[in-house]
Amino acid sequence: MEQSLSVYASIVFKRRWIALVVFVSCLVGGAVATFRMTPVYEGTTQLFVGQRQVAQTDVLQGQTVAQLSSELLKSYARIIGTRPIIEQAIGHARLPLTVGDVTKSLSADPVLDTQIIELSFRSINPHLAAATVNSIADTFVSEIQKIEVPVQGDSRPAIKVSVVEPATAPSSPVSPKPVLNFGLATVLGLLLGVGAAFLVEQLDTTIKNKRDMKGITLPVLVEIPSARSNTVAVQDADGPIGEAFRRLRATISFIDVDESVKSLLVTSPQPSDGKSTVALNLAIAYAQAQTRTVLVEADLRNPTLQTIFRVDGKPGLAHLLSEERTASGTVIRTPLPSLFVLPAGACPPNPSELLASERMRWVIDQLAGSFACVIIDSAPLLPVADSMALCTRVDGVLLVARGRQTKRRPLEEAADAVQQVGGKLLGVVLNGVKPERGASGYYPYPSPYVRRPA
Repeated sequence: MEQSLSVYASIVFKRRWIALVVFVSCLVGGAVATFRMTPVYEGTTQLFVGQRQVAQTDVLQGQTVAQLSSELLKSYARIIGTRPIIEQAIGHARLPLTVGDVTKSLSADPVLDTQIIELSFRSINPHLAAATVNSIADTFVSEIQKIEVPVQGDSRPAIKVSVVEPATAPSSPVSPKPVLNFGLATVLGLLLGVGAAFLVEQLDTTIKNKRDMKGITLPVLVEIPSARSNTVAVQDADGPIGEAFRRLRATISFIDVDESVKSLLVTSPQPSDGKSTVALNLAIAYAQAQTRTVLVEADLRNPTLQTIFRVDGKPGLAHLLSEERTASGTVIRTPLPSLFVLPAGACPPNPSELLASERMRWVIDQLAGSFACVIIDSAPLLPVADSMALCTRVDGVLLVARGRQTKRRPLEEAADAVQQVGGKLLGVVLNGVKPERGASGYYPYPSPYVRRPA
């Protein structure tokens, strides 16, 4: 039970801004509605219904005097609201109302266990409310005396109705009630705010961290914190991001102890998941470990690495696939001694056909023979088919997902696509994960384990 409450509390806290917006909206809505409502006043008076002493022989069999009085009060309450009474009351007091106006706002209710009928009328004018209810009460008293005069014998009315106290103009309205309205708005705001938080949480299928991978049978190799720069492994070599890529490098080396992973394909379900950033920084991590690494830009539709390395316009993979060039003659050195890059080159009109050709297999084999590690940055899996043929020509595939952006279903579809063509999916790299204080890998280790710069 405590665990469930903590889970619910964490959801509300995570979606606190949504809950707060809904809560404040309810308060503001309640305030606006309250102040825009026209004040309504209620004039109230009471009628006492007195009954003469009834002989036992005059009472119906099985019916008591109290029961007779109760039924009489109910009957009188219905008579008060009839058209003849209301028309006479309007005429006597010259009220600026119609019968419909009075009927809509008039109420006559017997008070339980008493001989009193409570009569009330509501209006936006407090004086009109009091004048109307007094005129109706006086008219009813006058008319009931005529109705209840006996036909024979005693000339006194059998029933006596009198006004207990005339209504006075109310000083305060009965509607709106600000305190009640704000109380209801507060309760409603809390309920709707919490409900909105849970609804958004239920509808949000984006993957924010490793916990959101529950139910997806894909291993999460590493969580990489958010970064502003593309070359974070260089700029944050001793920080949490550099450590995350070193951990990814080590994890890949231990995935299969019998067969080393020499060539890697880095892709993602959709664009903007950060695959190019992950491919670049993973290559940097390998190069920092003195491993001769070549980074191949196989995203021939939207190349980004050649802009980062400032090799736009130079021959690249597209030229290598369409012309008789050697792989070693097209690879470019970078400022890092152990890191080389093969840019995309000019964007061809048929990238899928070039990447699926035997020439591409030959390029990968040539690079694998010259370098200890080949990392290929390819196009996203779901929008285009460029990367499908490459999945079976490398030792392993890394699937990159961006925290708070990649959804569960596209990630599962991308993983299925790799496995359907026979590719070896190594796992998922969660990129751009929001740091959480206290989570391993998000913040530097305690001082004895941090490699301080000189």
